[in-house]
Amino acid sequence: MNDRSIDVSSYSIYDTAVATVKSFVDSINTGKSTLATQKSELSKESVFMGPICDSCVAGFGKVDSILSTAISNCNQVSELIKTASTGYQSSDNNAANNVIGNGASNSSVANAAVEWAKSIAADDRYGYVNGGMGKNGYDCTQLMHAAYEAAGLSLPEKGNVNNENIVDYYTKNGFTWVPGPIDPSTLEAGDVLVNKAHHAEMYIGNGQKVGAHSNYDGARGDSSGNEISIDDYKEFSNGGWDGYLRYIGT
Repeated sequence: MNDRSIDVSSYSIYDTAVATVKSFVDSINTGKSTLATQKSELSKESVFMGPICDSCVAGFGKVDSILSTAISNCNQVSELIKTASTGYQSSDNNAANNVIGNGASNSSVANAAVEWAKSIAADDRYGYVNGGMGKNGYDCTQLMHAAYEAAGLSLPEKGNVNNENIVDYYTKNGFTWVPGPIDPSTLEAGDVLVNKAHHAEMYIGNGQKVGAHSNYDGARGDSSGNEISIDDYKEFSNGGWDGYLRYIGT
């Protein structure tokens, strides 16, 4: 999969610009301080040497005004750079969240995962297999992995992931974690429902979910049709859902 995602982790050009402006302001402030010192020294000397000429006084005042204006302008530039940086990062984050390596949108990836999971639920050759990764069936987390891999994602080390560490693993691989309690109206097709102590399933839209539940008869495949199945959405019976994972892009 070609990675066309956008790296928004560093905007050093903005940091450098702000630092440069700050350094310039510091230099101007040093100049103002030096100017003030010189004015003070001249004032002391004028007691013995006579009054400072009017043009000199006016000149000091003009220089001081110019430096003050320069500081004000620099501070405005610094604020504009910060605003531009924030806007640029927000724009690129939005772009990154809507693009994956093959150019497909997040929603199309999630929808592809949903359709694949539904096809497995409809195929009774596949039943619940603890630790299963496809030959005869799947367990709850491996069904989620396989669905998103079928949609084009790369999820290495999937055999080491279970309901206890799925949140940490998935949030490092393009998903965001939304902790519960869950408002069902906020769910989108493809969201992975998680009970960290026991289980994971996928919300597929229209008030339904799909998941791998248990091997009810010990036989291969899904003779009951309920080992991997589509059901109405509801809270997980043993403690509820802790939250859900949503794919947002690499």
